[in-house]
Amino acid sequence: MWSNTRTTTVAIARPRRTSPRWSAARHRCTRWAHWRPRRRNTVEPTDELDGRYALEEKLVACHDAEVWRGYDRHTGRRVAVKIATLEHAALTERWREAAILRRLQVPGIVQLLDEGIAQGRSYLVTPWVEGVDFPGHQDADETSAADGLVAVINQVAETLVQIHAAGIVHGDLKPANVLVDRDHRATVLDFGLSNWTADTDELARVGRLHGTAAYMSPAQLRGAKPTVACDCYAFGVMCYEALSGAKPHPTASLPELMRARLRTPSPALECRHPAIPQAVLDAVRGLLSANSAERLQSLHALRRSPPACPSSAVRKLWSSLPFVTEARRDIEAQRRVRLGLRHGCRPGDCRRALAEAFASCGCQVVALGASKMPFGSMPAELQGALDPGATLDQARATYRAHLAELLANDGRVLVEPGVDAWTGRLVDEFDRHCGVVRIQLDADEASVEARPPRPEQLVDLFDGPERLHRVRSRAAQILWEQTGGHIDAMVRQFARWQRRGLVFWRHDKCEVSPASLDHMREPLAPAPLPPLPPKSEVGEFGLELMRWLHLGAGRASDEQLASWLGAARWRVEAELETLLERGYVRVEPDGSRAPAYDPLGEMTVTSANLQHIHKTLAGAIEPGSPQRFWHLLCGDSVDAIAAEGPLVARHYDRRGDTLRAIAVLRQSLAMLQRARHVAPARRLLDEWATLALATGEPQKLEGWLRSADHWRADHLESSKVYELVYLARLGCRSPSPEVLDRIDQLEAFDDWQLELRRQMYRVRVASACSTARYEETLADIEPWVEQVDQREVHGTYAGWMGMLHFREGRYEQAARCHRRAAATKSRPTARLASMIAEATARLEQLDYERCLELASEHLELARRVNHVHYQARLEYLQRASLYRLGRPLDVDEGWVDAVELLGLPKISGLVGLLEAAIAWRSGDLATAARFADLAHRRWADIKHRWGALLASALSWSSRRGATAEGAEILAQFAACPLERITCQGIALVAQHLDTLPAWAEQRVQHHLANTPENRDHLRLEILSPAELARMLDEHAR
Repeated sequence: MWSNTRTTTVAIARPRRTSPRWSAARHRCTRWAHWRPRRRNTVEPTDELDGRYALEEKLVACHDAEVWRGYDRHTGRRVAVKIATLEHAALTERWREAAILRRLQVPGIVQLLDEGIAQGRSYLVTPWVEGVDFPGHQDADETSAADGLVAVINQVAETLVQIHAAGIVHGDLKPANVLVDRDHRATVLDFGLSNWTADTDELARVGRLHGTAAYMSPAQLRGAKPTVACDCYAFGVMCYEALSGAKPHPTASLPELMRARLRTPSPALECRHPAIPQAVLDAVRGLLSANSAERLQSLHALRRSPPACPSSAVRKLWSSLPFVTEARRDIEAQRRVRLGLRHGCRPGDCRRALAEAFASCGCQVVALGASKMPFGSMPAELQGALDPGATLDQARATYRAHLAELLANDGRVLVEPGVDAWTGRLVDEFDRHCGVVRIQLDADEASVEARPPRPEQLVDLFDGPERLHRVRSRAAQILWEQTGGHIDAMVRQFARWQRRGLVFWRHDKCEVSPASLDHMREPLAPAPLPPLPPKSEVGEFGLELMRWLHLGAGRASDEQLASWLGAARWRVEAELETLLERGYVRVEPDGSRAPAYDPLGEMTVTSANLQHIHKTLAGAIEPGSPQRFWHLLCGDSVDAIAAEGPLVARHYDRRGDTLRAIAVLRQSLAMLQRARHVAPARRLLDEWATLALATGEPQKLEGWLRSADHWRADHLESSKVYELVYLARLGCRSPSPEVLDRIDQLEAFDDWQLELRRQMYRVRVASACSTARYEETLADIEPWVEQVDQREVHGTYAGWMGMLHFREGRYEQAARCHRRAAATKSRPTARLASMIAEATARLEQLDYERCLELASEHLELARRVNHVHYQARLEYLQRASLYRLGRPLDVDEGWVDAVELLGLPKISGLVGLLEAAIAWRSGDLATAARFADLAHRRWADIKHRWGALLASALSWSSRRGATAEGAEILAQFAACPLERITCQGIALVAQHLDTLPAWAEQRVQHHLANTPENRDHLRLEILSPAELARMLDEHAR
């Protein structure tokens, strides 16, 4: 396991503070552990972080973190700044806390505003939240006090459920970490000890406690890892203390607390508020239960909204399928319904869908299932009501009378295939009644054909950003691939996803984040099949043959199948002929043979039998094939997986499918971890890091960091790879000179691909710092490039030179460099990056038609490989070209929200400014101001001063701001070296100012004089040169 410089947090009998607490993030300050201090950098109240956050007052200080009240000079608002006090310490905790806060973008949880490195130490910035410790201010009136207390408890319970649904364990719930304002609004803080539910193993250390002991569950006090149930217990202690005025156990010393809590985990609760509802008191007692399941039920009981049920949502979707509507229409028309099954539709699914639909209309429904016992197909409640001493004739008469009464009252009888003979003869007596709906396997003679839902129909189950990310459609496709759309299979899959924290049910929708999609896919598994018919006559040898075909032997010859099965060839041929004749096996269009029904659900199959099949099939496939990887994975071939995973990942990467490549490596590492094979893990992690770094997406980098945290061996924690990925993630979100210095200080990698990634992020962060730093970095990299004989390296360096030409305003040379880079690179995604850079150069060259052509040409490739980052850039280039050409466009708010989810400030700034300009031209000034403010914040995040200033000018112009503010914005443009940005800002501000400085008029006149006449009608970021001239003329008049 990895060593960890973080120390344990245990706070016992901490005095309760009654004065207001104003910070939005406070760390635990009482530490009982040994630690080795590293060099400290002193932070003083006069310090300023990154030239933006002025520190005013230190609120909390402990050995590894300080929390300061601060002021954001860019936005003018109060913030709380949490600064690591140990230089270069606790990388794992810093990135994890930031990633978790970004994941939890929901009300009731403190939001992350910014993160970065300053003076060698990492910091997080959150909003300034006013309030006091849970349960907040108490009203003098008893009834009002009780109502307020219940409202706060309900609200925190709701927030805690959402935290857990996102796959997060808080790990340190206590009153000081929940602030409540005077309106009884609660905000949960301090996620420094939080982790994903799947990753909490790494927090468990022998003899070490994590959290605040007074609020720890008995299991945590024994040294167990923190879980969702532990959070529930901590919340129960908080509620107990709020209701009774005392903690449930003595906290004078740790031994005394442990003895009391382990002996009596749930003491009696004596509430001091008589107006508190009994249901709340019972739920609080349940939170302190020794039973973990009861704690979870009690937490849900405290919620204001009832929990959603995946099962009901799935049944509701099935009940709305076309075959159900058609069956209801036939019954209303007094026509008999014979429902035939198509495309693997299962009788049980059809029966439940019809029952749901008929019950929703107020009809009584009886479903008759498959059975071989006399009247065993009858519902259990009818069988239970029958007198055990009744004769067969009496039973028949009772059931007949019940069915007759049901049909007479406009009820429905649903008959599945395989009903027992006695029930079948009874139903035949009512066969001509339109209320009897028969479900039959033969669809040829059916009046209605039943088909399972397709992926496009499953989309309605999901909620998430469809614009750009295509979350709903991709999640529906994954669900369909893994379940075939069958009811039970979908409910089980949703339950698995919920346990892993990948989805969250709200009302009747399954909420999915873009980051969860990568973890939801299980590549290469065969599509689900319907179960064998109840009266099938397939023998054991036929079932075994169908299993081999189902698991991938469909293209094998009869001779090869006979060898694998250890049977005579003639017997295999005869069995295949029989299975084909009876419809149990079908021939696919490509000539392969596949079973029509699921042969794995039979009782005779064992895991050892399936592993043997997988290992045999893997041996017949060439290394590096995805199909071979899947067989090795299912065959539990751990040693082979360690070698096969990188080969298959490279196979997908060569095709441009980086997401699948990363999924393969993630699955390989998961198998190695289950088998505790540590040695091959580093090679797989390095391979994964290379791919994640190439994407340039923070979410992919955070995914790698999460996996690397599982392998906390000392040699991995101190590795350069871990620090590079951490710094690359920070460079994507908050590039700064300090981040660049840290990357520069990393030693060069022996592996040229990892070294190329290090150099790539040096260039990326240097580009965000200054042109001088960028040129210096390129000059430093050039000798290494000359020594490496790799096309990818030389193509990438050509692209970097193109970026230098771009910064210098030589757009034609930049476009040529990027085209040459694309021709040199071998990886499809790397070529795509160069093509995007070429299109960007054409945009700045004012060659909008060519930019539009390039963006449209490459957008389909970006969509095909699901590279959302590149899709966003290409769609921006498309819309920017259309806008600048004067084509009509509508504001796309959904696109702005989708781009925000990427977490890439530069793209968010570009998109926000573009949509603000579109709204401004259409006269929607409120929307223009909102998006311009967003662009200003994102440009400010990456310290792009002039982009932020132009956005401020557009925002001020749209809002008709104060004259003094406009004059201040105008004065800042005097120092802007970018003439066209300056001129557009001047024109926007000049509309609403009485006078214009002489320097401003001169700058605009100079720009107009140097603009070719044939281009003065072309728009720039907001305005065209012709519009600049007209606006200044109007101002002069």
